[in-house]
Amino acid sequence: MQSYFAFGGCLRSDVEFPDLSPLSPSHESDWELRVSTSPPREPGEFSGQRVIDPNWALRLYRLRDGWRLEYGATGSYEVLDGGRRIVWYQGDDRRDEVVRAVILGPIMALALHETGILCLHGSAVAIEGRGIGFLGPKGYGKSTLAIAIAAAGGRLMSDDLLAITPNSSPEIIPGVHSVRMRDDVTALMAEHFPGTHLQDGWKKTLTNFPRHRLGWDRVVLDALYLINPTPEGSADYVVRRSRMEPMEATLSLATHAKITDLLGNVEAGTMLPWIVEIVSRVTVYELDVPRNLARLPGVAAQICSWHSQSSLPRAQKQ
Repeated sequence: MQSYFAFGGCLRSDVEFPDLSPLSPSHESDWELRVSTSPPREPGEFSGQRVIDPNWALRLYRLRDGWRLEYGATGSYEVLDGGRRIVWYQGDDRRDEVVRAVILGPIMALALHETGILCLHGSAVAIEGRGIGFLGPKGYGKSTLAIAIAAAGGRLMSDDLLAITPNSSPEIIPGVHSVRMRDDVTALMAEHFPGTHLQDGWKKTLTNFPRHRLGWDRVVLDALYLINPTPEGSADYVVRRSRMEPMEATLSLATHAKITDLLGNVEAGTMLPWIVEIVSRVTVYELDVPRNLARLPGVAAQICSWHSQSSLPRAQKQ
């Protein structure tokens, strides 16, 4: 088995993850992923599903000792022992890229949820030790903003899955240190990170970032941004933010929870107190970002300046 750094801990796995940072085998594992060639158990109580297209759907079942997720022809994935043990029952489609995306997405979201961690569909960075999260639907530019801020001097914390501790001092947990981007963004950003690796797939994945550009420890969550892309040429600003009211922010964050649609009403309801706790302690903004790659460095610089220590009132620095 290989050991990898993921979500602030050690994932010991039968499956190889070239987009994760390897760890020494001596590390104590937080999660263990095994591959089974045996037939899976009968599914338990149906919880929810997400239809990708007519031939592909995620279906989640509640088991006596955990969860079971089925995803098309890739097989079944069980999350057991309070999220600490994962078993993949292989299907006919064993494409590495698809399987890795399922495990590092909904499967790890389930595992983290079982330990009381809120998982949102977003990307995250650290600016001078302060955590910033970007939320939005697919294609809204979460990954693009995260990598641009890393290029401007920040640290990449995670892409696609944003894990937050919902307590009196919410923290971002470092997740996956790789970024999936469109070809045009990849070409623009890759030059800022010599030595990175580019993996082909339905989206190109940039990996092997310099260690000093990555976040390895938890950081206090300073703000969350819900991205609102604006048409190119329709805005006379570089980037603009507006603070959201608590009720609006709570409802918006609930729509960006990673696996709400799969967990069912009762289980998904456990997330609401977590979200309320986070909103009561962290400012949530709507972020208007013009769709113009030429403006991207300016957008990153402005966001960095908002969260720079030098820009804070003295009372907040102490």
